[in-house]
Amino acid sequence: MNLQMRPANLGEILDRTAALYRSRFLVFVGIAAIPAGGLLFFAAVGFLLSAWMGGADPATAILLGVTILGVVLLAIPVCLGLTGLGSGAISHAASQAFLGERITIRGAYGAAGKKGWRYVGLLSMEILFLAVIPFTAWVVIVAGLGLLAALGRQAGAGGSDFVTLQSALLLLLGLGLVAYFFWMLLRICLAFSASVVEQLGAWAALKRATALSRGTRGRILVLYLLCAALSWVVSLVLTLPVMVVLSLIPELNTPQHQQTMGALFLFLMYGASFASQAFIKPVSGIAMMLFYYDQRIRKEAFDIEWMMREAGMEAPPVSPAPAEPWLPAGGFPRSTNGAQLEPAQEKATGETP
Repeated sequence: MNLQMRPANLGEILDRTAALYRSRFLVFVGIAAIPAGGLLFFAAVGFLLSAWMGGADPATAILLGVTILGVVLLAIPVCLGLTGLGSGAISHAASQAFLGERITIRGAYGAAGKKGWRYVGLLSMEILFLAVIPFTAWVVIVAGLGLLAALGRQAGAGGSDFVTLQSALLLLLGLGLVAYFFWMLLRICLAFSASVVEQLGAWAALKRATALSRGTRGRILVLYLLCAALSWVVSLVLTLPVMVVLSLIPELNTPQHQQTMGALFLFLMYGASFASQAFIKPVSGIAMMLFYYDQRIRKEAFDIEWMMREAGMEAPPVSPAPAEPWLPAGGFPRSTNGAQLEPAQEKATGETP
C-alpha cells in the first residue's frame, strides 16, 4: 500500500478504487447495505399501507393515513442517522483499507458510532446546502413569479409574451440551481473523509473539504458521472429481466391484475434502488477517500509524513491551509515611524496592530 503514497491521476484513482473494493467487497457492501436496508424497510411499509388504504372504508383509510404520516416522521430521523453512520463507516473503512489496515463491518460501525452525532450533523449540513437551500430558493422564486403573473392579469398585461418570458425565467432558474448543486457538491464532497481522518467537526470538515477539493473538482465531477452511469446500469440489469419475465406471464396481463402488476413493478424499483445503493455507495466513498489522500499528498506532502511514521520518526504536524488567503484589514502593522513591518519584524519589535 505504500506504493500508493504518491500523486495519482484519475485513471490511477479509478484503478485503486476498483482494487480496494474488490479486495474487501463483502465488507463494503455489508456497510452500505445497512442504511440502504433502512430506506427499503420504510419504503416497503409505506407502500403496503398505501395499498391497504386503497381498498379500505373511509374510517380505516383515515387511520391508515395517520399511520403513514407517523411512519414518515419516524423514517426521517432514523434514515438520517443510518445514512450518516453509514457514510462515516464507509469513509473509515476506506481510509483503513488505503493504509493497509484490517477492516470489518463491526469495526467500521464501531468507529463511526463513537462520533455518530458528528456524522449525522455533517450529513444534515450537506443536505441543507445541497437540497434545502436550492429547493427553498425555487419555491420562493416560483411563488414570486406567480404573484407577478396574477398582478399582471389584473392589470391587463398578460399574454403569450408574458408566459414565454415566465417560462424562460423558470428554465434559467432551474439551470442555475442545477449548476449551484454541482458547484456546492464538488466543494464539500471530501467533508466526510476530512472529518473521519482528521477528527474534525461538521463545519470545520466542510471548510477543510473546500480547501482540499480546489484543483481536483473536475476529476471528481467525472467520477460522479461515472458512478451515476454505473448506478443506472446496475438498476437496469436487476430490473429488466424481471420485468420481461412478468410481462410474459399471461395471467398477469389482464385488466384484473393491473393493480398487482403495478405493485410488483413498484416493489421491483424499490429493490433495485436498494441494490444500487448497496453496491455503488462504496465506490464513491472509496474514491472520495483516495481523492482526499491524493490532495494531501499534493498539497501537504502527506507521503513524506507517512514515510516518517513508518520509520518510527516523529513527523511535524501539518497545519491545514486556510480556505481562502487573507491579510489583516489594514495590511501589515506599522512601526512607530509609520513604516510597514513584516511579520518577523513585528515579532522582534513587540509591536501589535
